[in-house]
Amino acid sequence: IEEIEFEEEGKEEERELIEVNVGEKVVHDKWGPGTVIEILELEGDCEITVDFPGTGEKRLLLRYAPLSRAEEE
Repeated sequence: IEEIEFEEEGKEEERELIEVNVGEKVVHDKWGPGTVIEILELEGDCEITVDFPGTGEKRLLLRYAPLSRAEEE
Protein backbone atom coordinates (compact mmCIF):
# COMPACT_ATOMS: atom_id res chain seq x y z
CA ILE A 1 0.00 0.00 0.00
CA GLU A 2 1.37 3.36 -1.01
CA GLU A 3 0.99 6.05 1.66
CA ILE A 4 0.42 9.50 0.20
CA GLU A 5 2.32 12.32 1.92
CA PHE A 6 1.18 15.93 1.80
CA GLU A 7 3.73 18.72 1.61
CA GLU A 8 2.98 22.13 3.09
CA GLU A 9 3.62 23.91 -0.19
CA GLY A 10 0.73 23.21 -2.56
CA LYS A 11 -1.13 21.31 0.13
CA GLU A 12 -4.65 20.39 -0.89
CA GLU A 13 -7.47 22.40 0.62
CA GLU A 14 -9.77 20.66 3.04
CA ARG A 15 -12.90 19.27 1.44
CA GLU A 16 -16.33 18.45 2.75
CA LEU A 17 -16.26 14.96 4.23
CA ILE A 18 -18.33 12.40 2.37
CA GLU A 19 -19.63 9.29 4.08
CA VAL A 20 -18.31 6.06 2.62
CA ASN A 21 -18.62 2.40 3.54
CA VAL A 22 -16.40 -0.60 2.92
CA GLY A 23 -17.27 -2.02 -0.50
CA GLU A 24 -18.54 1.31 -1.82
CA LYS A 25 -17.38 2.57 -5.21
CA VAL A 26 -15.72 5.99 -5.31
CA VAL A 27 -14.00 8.11 -7.97
CA HIS A 28 -10.69 9.95 -7.39
CA ASP A 29 -9.76 12.94 -9.57
CA LYS A 30 -6.37 11.40 -10.49
CA TRP A 31 -6.75 7.61 -10.12
CA GLY A 32 -10.33 7.20 -11.33
CA PRO A 33 -12.79 4.64 -9.98
CA GLY A 34 -11.95 2.43 -7.02
CA THR A 35 -13.46 0.41 -4.18
CA VAL A 36 -13.18 1.29 -0.48
CA ILE A 37 -11.58 -1.70 1.28
CA GLU A 38 -10.82 -0.28 4.74
CA ILE A 39 -11.87 2.66 6.93
CA LEU A 40 -9.98 3.93 9.97
CA GLU A 41 -11.77 6.63 11.95
CA LEU A 42 -9.51 9.40 13.22
CA GLU A 43 -10.37 12.45 15.30
CA GLY A 44 -12.21 14.74 12.91
CA ASP A 45 -11.33 12.70 9.81
CA CYS A 46 -11.16 9.20 8.34
CA GLU A 47 -8.28 7.40 6.66
CA ILE A 48 -9.56 5.10 3.97
CA THR A 49 -7.85 2.50 1.84
CA VAL A 50 -9.12 2.36 -1.72
CA ASP A 51 -8.23 -0.26 -4.34
CA PHE A 52 -7.84 1.44 -7.72
CA PRO A 53 -7.70 -1.10 -10.60
CA GLY A 54 -4.43 -0.69 -12.50
CA THR A 55 -3.01 1.65 -9.83
CA GLY A 56 -3.27 -0.43 -6.66
CA GLU A 57 -4.22 0.34 -3.09
CA LYS A 58 -3.94 3.91 -1.77
CA ARG A 59 -4.45 5.20 1.78
CA LEU A 60 -6.16 8.58 1.77
CA LEU A 61 -7.43 11.12 4.29
CA LEU A 62 -11.05 11.86 3.42
CA ARG A 63 -10.66 15.52 4.41
CA TYR A 64 -8.08 16.09 1.63
CA ALA A 65 -8.81 13.39 -0.95
CA PRO A 66 -10.49 14.58 -4.16
CA LEU A 67 -13.12 11.82 -3.99
CA SER A 68 -16.75 11.52 -4.90
CA ARG A 69 -19.19 8.65 -4.86
CA ALA A 70 -19.37 6.67 -8.08
CA GLU A 71 -22.59 6.96 -10.04
CA GLU A 72 -24.79 3.91 -9.57
CA GLU A 73 -25.20 1.85 -12.69
